[in-house]
Amino acid sequence: MYRPIESNNTSSQSKREKFTNAKSGTKKLAKWKKLLLLIFLVYLLFIGKGIYSQEQTISEKQQELEILQQEYSAIKSENEVLESRYNRLHDEDYIAEIARQNYYLSKPGEILFIVPQGR
Repeated sequence: MYRPIESNNTSSQSKREKFTNAKSGTKKLAKWKKLLLLIFLVYLLFIGKGIYSQEQTISEKQQELEILQQEYSAIKSENEVLESRYNRLHDEDYIAEIARQNYYLSKPGEILFIVPQGR
């Protein structure tokens, strides 16, 4: 029933060692958790940067697309005008009208009166 003081002292030392070992184990675990959290945050940062970069690229491409669509519609309308003019060039009356306007040609027996423009 009587325990020697030394053995009691030894058991309290072993308890302290266990406590310090457990404490250092939790410190190591906390360090690992912090490290993993830091790695995860860096990973999220890179993902966020990539997404932001892609969004900017998409925005730029959409602006380019709008500009190209406007150019396309302008060229398409110009093409329609040229095509109608081309089709009208097969008409002899239209050719005669152009010859009268641009080259002051007239039909036999026809008298041309040139009126200055702007009056």
